[in-house]
Amino acid sequence: EKMQQYALQLEQEVTKRTRDLNFSQERLNLFLETASDAIVSTDRDGTIIYVNRTAEEIFDYQREEILGKNIALLTPQEIWQVAQTSVHIHDGHVTNPIGKTLESWGIKKDRSTFPIEFSISVFERDIEIYYTSIIRDISKRKKLEQKLQEYTSTLEERVKERTFELTQSQQRLNEKIAELSIINEI
Repeated sequence: EKMQQYALQLEQEVTKRTRDLNFSQERLNLFLETASDAIVSTDRDGTIIYVNRTAEEIFDYQREEILGKNIALLTPQEIWQVAQTSVHIHDGHVTNPIGKTLESWGIKKDRSTFPIEFSISVFERDIEIYYTSIIRDISKRKKLEQKLQEYTSTLEERVKERTFELTQSQQRLNEKIAELSIINEI
């Protein structure tokens, strides 16, 4: 009877923990799938093992089309080569000096490119190394920066023109003052 009670308690505990685990898993999935930035994870070789919905949207792929493919399908291969050579394992722990936000370009399904901002992190699980990148499409920002640069150049040109005009006016005014001064003396 005590064994049955103990077995029942264990079964209830397993059920509760399974429910808690499922709830945590649902929250994590919800977080990943509703993130405003693309999240892409790869294994050590650059094979894509996870993408979120935003990654599908900004790269114009369906998830099934990119899972199992190499990350070079979406970004320049050089990014991942740098990531792979930057990772060191010391005393069984992965050190990750990457963590910086960098700019590059992404490659859409139609092979067109667009500017991205990304950061790469690395983690180890079951002695395997995996990479996760947070990728943001910065096309709008780059267009605004370009417009701002054009606007700044236009303003600078106008300031130069206006300064030249004012300098000429000042020179003419000085000439008139000199003329009036001579007339006044006469």
